[in-house]
Amino acid sequence: MPKQQYEIMFNNIFTGSYLDHNLGHEIINFIKTDEHERYIYLNPWGARDEEKAQNIKYVFHIMQVTYKNNNYYELVAVSEVDQDAKSIYNPDPKKEPKEGINYKKHSLYEIFENNRNSIDPEQKEAHLYSFKATKLYKPNKYRIFFTFKNHNPQNNNDLPKNIIKIDINCNSGRQVTYLKDEKQNKELKELIKKYLVENDETINLENYDDDPCLAVISDRTNLEDSMSNQIAYFLNRNEETRKAFINLINQKITNEFKVKDSINEDEINNIQIIREENGIDLLLMSSKHVIVIENKIDSYINGIDGKNSQLSKYYHYVTDDIYKEKNKEKLKKMEKFKNKTKYFFILEPEYSSITNEILKEFNEGDKYKIITYNELHHVLINTNYYPYKNKDNEKRNFLYKQFLAAIEYVCSSKAEQKQKTAYIRLKQRIEELDNKK
Repeated sequence: MPKQQYEIMFNNIFTGSYLDHNLGHEIINFIKTDEHERYIYLNPWGARDEEKAQNIKYVFHIMQVTYKNNNYYELVAVSEVDQDAKSIYNPDPKKEPKEGINYKKHSLYEIFENNRNSIDPEQKEAHLYSFKATKLYKPNKYRIFFTFKNHNPQNNNDLPKNIIKIDINCNSGRQVTYLKDEKQNKELKELIKKYLVENDETINLENYDDDPCLAVISDRTNLEDSMSNQIAYFLNRNEETRKAFINLINQKITNEFKVKDSINEDEINNIQIIREENGIDLLLMSSKHVIVIENKIDSYINGIDGKNSQLSKYYHYVTDDIYKEKNKEKLKKMEKFKNKTKYFFILEPEYSSITNEILKEFNEGDKYKIITYNELHHVLINTNYYPYKNKDNEKRNFLYKQFLAAIEYVCSSKAEQKQKTAYIRLKQRIEELDNKK
């Protein structure tokens, strides 16, 4: 019986906390060298199984993501292996040359020197790369999720049309997985042709900041309380921010709720922005309107009991008929909502699993409309932070720019976030090396 030939392997990238504070070696998969060539790096140390590697044609770079409270592996990119290339790869990484492959006029060996020498002492040194690549492909219009035998979430078939799910007929490895199934090898090669496009871009590090924003450094971008606090703070503090935000709400009222209604300028000037009343993330109250905003970044809808959830809880809190309420304490709280028009929103990134179709599955969910962080960033990006009309305050301007940078970061998918952070760290490393000259 002939030996199984492996043509496809999965490379699990952007894992663990190491990338939060260090330059990840796997960024090699996404850059072009000064010689206009591409390379492939396999986690964790660039090592490959020599017998299995002989016939590898494609490396699927995947990253674990959460969608509707289930974990999947999302396809980030595919590298096509150059099987005819002369490779410097050596089973003993110490015997690999240190020069000849450069990025920004520095050898890759020099750039990743710290990574290569500060890992598991038994490994001692990482490989410079695992394969040479001919092409890099990225998903085009669809997100592609994989599940594995040992990592198959429950209720994972309920996915929207823009997500393609493929169940892989093997167990996933901690870092790399070699696919044996010939039928699936063929299926995945067809997937590349149908749903991926070649990515020939050269990364311009000048497009990236010198440092991540403070929210990224402190790992607070996925904390909804933190982001809600920042939004509430700057809406309360700055008139221009508040007006831009309310204008976005007004657009949504017109376009999504299909009614001729708006929060006027007098209301904007006197609006209250309240945090965590009855668990509501952001409660905006004016003389005529009540706006309920539930902030969702990574989490799914909470408090699910059948078809009831936090959505129905918040809805009934501000809409229940106060004349039917006998509890005096609750009646006093509800009096402020009387005779006001109410609107309900979910604030979320575009990649969120909470869609309009999902909302309809819950009681009162159809009363909620979606505002994306992308829309929020679009209306705030050109606003100025001028509390008290003071235009010249370096600290205030810095804080506001950090707030906007945190919103921009949340707009990106998890893979894009990791890549952006990696590019910033690569830029820092290049600058460090330049300054040593």
